[in-house]
Amino acid sequence: MKNKDKNNKPIYIEDLTPEQLNEELEKGYKDIKEGRTFSQEEAKRILKKSF
Repeated sequence: MKNKDKNNKPIYIEDLTPEQLNEELEKGYKDIKEGRTFSQEEAKRILKKSF
């Protein structure tokens, strides 16, 4: 599984230390708590454009 960091570089979950993984999960949790999410329809639209 990969994602991109702030510098638009891929992040590979397999390469993360447990601490780094926890940090990435905390960032995602914070985004959810602060309402930075996408609806299912928005996510589909974005994924269709990207792939």
